[in-house]
Parts: sequence; C-alpha cells; structure tokens
Amino acid sequence: MAFERLELKNASCFGWSVPDGNGMAGWVDYARRCVSMGWTKESAAEIDRNLAVDVSRSFERLAAGDFFDLDSGMKYSAYFDSSKTLWFLELTGSPKAEVLDEDCQGFFGSKEFGRFARRCATLATEGAKIYADVVQEHLENGELLKVNEQKLAWILKDLGIGRFVDNLRSCRFGRK
Repeated sequence: MAFERLELKNASCFGWSVPDGNGMAGWVDYARRCVSMGWTKESAAEIDRNLAVDVSRSFERLAAGDFFDLDSGMKYSAYFDSSKTLWFLELTGSPKAEVLDEDCQGFFGSKEFGRFARRCATLATEGAKIYADVVQEHLENGELLKVNEQKLAWILKDLGIGRFVDNLRSCRFGRK
C-alpha cells in the first residue's frame, strides 16, 4: 500500500503556527496565557499581529501541510480549501501536474494524513473557542486593529458548521 511512510515537513492551521522564539505557537498560546496572567499591552500586540497573520493565511486554506513520501521520494502539498470544504493534493513544485485518483485515495486514506487532519480540526475548533472566550471582547472594543474582521468572521462561521469540520476531520477530498 502506498503512502505508508509520510513525513510531515511543514504545517499550518487556523489557531496554530510554528512556535516563535518564546515557544508560543501563535495567538492561541498568547490568549491562553492571558487567562492566567491577565491581558496586557504586550500580549494584545502579539495577539493582534499573530491573529492577523493567521486569518490572512487561513482564510482560503484553513489548513495545509507539506509531506514527503519516504518510499517514493515524492513531495506533496495537501490543503483544505475553505470555500469548497474539501482537501486537495498537489505535487510540490508542480501544482499544475495532475494527481491520479488512486494517489488521492491512498494519500488521504493514509494513517499519517488522517492523524494530521484530525489534529487540524481539533486545533481550529479550539482556536475558535479561545477566540470567543478570550479575544473577541478585545477585538470588539477596538484593542486589535490589524485583524481583517470580515475574514475572521467567515472563518469562525465555517468552523461553526458541522459539515465543514466533519470534512476537515474525515479527510474528504476533491479533485482540481
């Protein structure tokens, strides 16, 4: 069976980013810290900057990952298209190259990708909850100015739709 040994090389997901120099994985970690340590100007600035970047990156592609198939040596990019509510697969370096149906089925049916998709669904829904519990009030009060509120509202609306999250979690995929 193909795609038994996939290695995740790079990932992004709403509510998570690569940890910075402080060990914080984006605005969600800063918001969680505010729960115990209180809201400060410094934390507001970090949340504002990180949330703006996350919303911009996640609006069209809520989650994405670059994978290396250790058996074949091929590199793949998988992403969840928010407007189509489906996962898509590209050959890295050749986005116009056609990925065969059986490759899509094997890739999206693999254990490694399934783990990645479920983790993305968890991170994104946790991010929406943290936003509602900690950040929303501050955004509404005008303390966060860099965030595109329309795009953020759209992301949060999508995360409130069961089918959207189910497709994200269950690796439902489409073809270009």
